[in-house]
Amino acid sequence: KQELGGLEEHKFLSAIIEEEMLNYAERCANDVPGHVLSYLKEARGLNDEIISRYQVGFCSKHPNYPKDKYKRLAIPIRKNGKIINIRPKAIDKVKEGDPKTLPYCTGLPEATSLFPEDQLENDVIYLAEGELDALCAISHDLSAVSATGGAGAWKEKWTPLFKEKKVRVIYDCDTKGREGAKKVAGILSSTASEVKVIDLGLNDKGDLTDWFVEYGKTKQELEELISKTEAMKESTQTVTKKEITIGLAEEFSTQSFT
Repeated sequence: KQELGGLEEHKFLSAIIEEEMLNYAERCANDVPGHVLSYLKEARGLNDEIISRYQVGFCSKHPNYPKDKYKRLAIPIRKNGKIINIRPKAIDKVKEGDPKTLPYCTGLPEATSLFPEDQLENDVIYLAEGELDALCAISHDLSAVSATGGAGAWKEKWTPLFKEKKVRVIYDCDTKGREGAKKVAGILSSTASEVKVIDLGLNDKGDLTDWFVEYGKTKQELEELISKTEAMKESTQTVTKKEITIGLAEEFSTQSFT
């Protein structure tokens, strides 16, 4: 048996985890019950092409969290085309204190990322709060991404990805969402060519999916709202590393499931 150490061991283990996640994602994508497809289309506003393109799957029981009692969607997160995480998001109503979303396993080097990465190639980016909100927006012909760590999660290395882009930050219509939107917009205002924080004006906790699904509003109506919204001026605030990672607590709350 050849001993591995340092970087070689890390690469070896990463390759095993990546292959394991790839196989798991394929199984989940090929095993989506009809009622879950209906949920994705009718309640979440996704179309067939987007469900297939981003390999949105279903897991009735997660192999790494035997104590988890919720049925979950399985959303693969990719970087440079490789799977770096799978986000199991609960379909059922989650009890207070239980995580809505889990990482594939604890200890992943990039548990928090921007999703989906291919949308970052566009000149106008809609920054949503949550992977499903981003996929709903894409289903309505908007170029959207979401940080996978919550309303206030942000990593410094993401900021240059928005250089010279027009950014529309559309988070949930609650206190956490509005505060997170302002924080992230402030960070991006010195890099992006234009940043607008869009308040959808929905009831408390209403989100981008609700805009399209529950309220039946259109892309054109959203663009009209955006055109009436004033762009944020370049921020001069100093943002600490602690502030940038606000919202990551959800990632670490999964320890109780291991």
